[in-house]
Amino acid sequence: MSLPNEQSVVEACSAEIDQLAEDMQRSADASGKASKLQELSRHAVVRLLHILNNQIATFYDDAGNLKAGADTSAIYGILSRVYSIAVDRTRELGYSAYDKGVKAGTIDRSNYTKTEMGKSASKGIRNKRRNFSHFAHSATNDDATYREDTALAVSPYVDGEANMQWGARTTAFKQPITDALTTSTLKVCVGNGKIVQEDGSLGTTSMLYLLGAEGETLETDRADGRVVVTFGVTPNTYQVAMKRSKIPVSTLFADLKGKKLELSRYLTQVAIALKALEDSELPLECIVLYRKAPGAEEDSDLG
Repeated sequence: MSLPNEQSVVEACSAEIDQLAEDMQRSADASGKASKLQELSRHAVVRLLHILNNQIATFYDDAGNLKAGADTSAIYGILSRVYSIAVDRTRELGYSAYDKGVKAGTIDRSNYTKTEMGKSASKGIRNKRRNFSHFAHSATNDDATYREDTALAVSPYVDGEANMQWGARTTAFKQPITDALTTSTLKVCVGNGKIVQEDGSLGTTSMLYLLGAEGETLETDRADGRVVVTFGVTPNTYQVAMKRSKIPVSTLFADLKGKKLELSRYLTQVAIALKALEDSELPLECIVLYRKAPGAEEDSDLG
C-alpha cells in the first residue's frame, strides 16, 4: 500500500476543510456569546486534526515505526498545505459574505472593508497555527506514547457526552516540548533585572529575562556592572537594568511558569481592588441600574 501524498491528504480533508471554513465564517458572523462562537471554531479544528492524525498514522507500521520510504518532512509539508488551504478557503468565504452583504445593503463599505471581513472569518483558524505546529510535533514524535496521547486529544467532540476540553487537548499536543524543557540541562543567557525608573533608580522587584545568544554580546553600560535592555514598542518602551548569567533551560522554564501563574493571580486581584476603589468614590445616586419594564421578559445578562 502506497503512502499518502499531499494531494491525497488534501482530498481526504477537503470536505472537512469546507465545513471548517463554513463554521469559522458562521462564528464570525453569528451574534451570541463569544464562548459559543469560540467553541464552534474549536470543534471544527478538532475534526480536521482527527482526519489528519488518521492520515499520519498510515505512515507508521504496526510496531509504531515509520514505514520504509516514509519521511516526517513530507508529513510536515502536508500539514502546512492543509492548514494553508483551510485559511484561504475561510478567508474566501469571508470575502463572499462581504460581497453579498454589500449587495444586500447590510454592510457599509465605509465602515468595514473586504480585507477586514476576510481576516475576521479566518481568525479562528489563523490563531491556531501554533496548535497545528504542536500537533505536528506530537503526532510524529519518536515516542509512541506521545502519538497515542495525540490520537486521544483529537477525538471529535460528541454532543451530550463528556469531552476533553480544548485546553487539555492543546496541552497534550505541547507535552513533548514541555517535557523536553523541564529536563533540559542546556544553559542559556538570562538577565536578572529591575526596571529603571524615570529618575534613573531601580525598582524593587527583580525578574528573570531570557536574553539568549544576543544577550552575551551586550555591553555593560552601568557602573554597577549591569546591562540596560529596552523592551516594548514606542512610545510604550521601558528599560531594565540586569546582571547576566547562564542557567539551565529547565530552571528558567520552571521560574517563568511560576511567575506567570503568580502574576496572573496578582493581576486579577489588582483589577478587583482598582474596581472596588473606583466604586467607593462613586455616589450611590449615580449608579445606573436595569429595571425590567412591566410585562417584559427577564434577561439575566442585564443586571
